[in-house]
Amino acid sequence: MDFLPTMLDLAGLREQEPVDELAGASVLPLCDGAGPPAPRTVIGEYLGEGAVAPMVMIRRGPWKFVHSPVDPDQLYDMAADPDELANLAADPALAALVAELRAEVARRWDLEALHQRVLVDQDRRRLLTTALRSGRFTSWDYTPPRDDTSEYMRNHLDLYDVERLARWPR
Repeated sequence: MDFLPTMLDLAGLREQEPVDELAGASVLPLCDGAGPPAPRTVIGEYLGEGAVAPMVMIRRGPWKFVHSPVDPDQLYDMAADPDELANLAADPALAALVAELRAEVARRWDLEALHQRVLVDQDRRRLLTTALRSGRFTSWDYTPPRDDTSEYMRNHLDLYDVERLARWPR
């Protein structure tokens, strides 16, 4: 998310009116060595394998908050617990912080609409996969061409040379 704003900064084009609002922020100020970076919020989303509902994250200062509609909230103090071993979301002393972060999640994301978009996209992919599997199957993944004639020693290496090179001392 920060790549495009950073590249625009490097090219001296950041002040121009963007076509669309950029979601990220330039990290170029972090590279000048002028002191510690300004506090900033980092957000993240995970909608991939193993997630039965959208998972979102807000990292601000020492706090990392993870929310999913189907799982308990998670709150970590990254300064005191960088390995995320102690979930503090249920700590009564931090209830106001958790409520504030939940409210921010609600402002930033429409998780139900996001979930529905993921399901529609999965249906499209299933349709495409079904179509690709009729006739000659074409994989989604790029597979580099292989030349089997050069992959096995019997095709281009002399057996005596291979054995001689495998012995020690030569």
